[in-house]
Amino acid sequence: SGSLAANSRGYVVSALPEKLVKQVSEETTPDILVVLGAQHSAQRRYREALYCMDRALQMEPGHVRAHYSRGQVFSLSGRWLDAQACFERAAELAPPGSTEKGQATYCIATAMHTQGNLAGATQAYQQAAKLWPNQPVISFSLANVLWAQKRLHEAKQVVEEALGMAAMRNPRAPFRQQFVQLLERIDHALAPVSQHET
Repeated sequence: SGSLAANSRGYVVSALPEKLVKQVSEETTPDILVVLGAQHSAQRRYREALYCMDRALQMEPGHVRAHYSRGQVFSLSGRWLDAQACFERAAELAPPGSTEKGQATYCIATAMHTQGNLAGATQAYQQAAKLWPNQPVISFSLANVLWAQKRLHEAKQVVEEALGMAAMRNPRAPFRQQFVQLLERIDHALAPVSQHET
């Protein structure tokens, strides 16, 4: 039940559990349908999750969380292009300055990064960092995509700024050790460059 149908929706209604189809058809609140979809997604029932979210979007086409949640389901099932489209729609609909806009933009970057669009991912991570500031996960992702492009000085600057964040001051902070290791790798890679410059 975890794999999605090849069609653009990811499911065929006639293949869904009858009980779910009935439950979804009787629900009148998009928010509840999104929560129901998230519950199915957590249990790797992606077709059922998408069905719930699609119904929420039929009721309220501008429902930011439904678009975002559809993107999450598509990303969990490896359909990154579909995920990216959903995250782009969520970012477009999210209120300016909202956390939702920053989260959706981060997910756009992740989708691009996973698909190998490193330049696009770099721009999206940078935009996400402005929309959703002081998030170590964004800095870590940005530093890694810069590293992958051999943009070592920029990657080092991102890592050093991240290590200066209040959330990173605790030696046991999530990502702190990964940042330290990445900084060591960057410094090691830069060492021969620095020797040649002198």
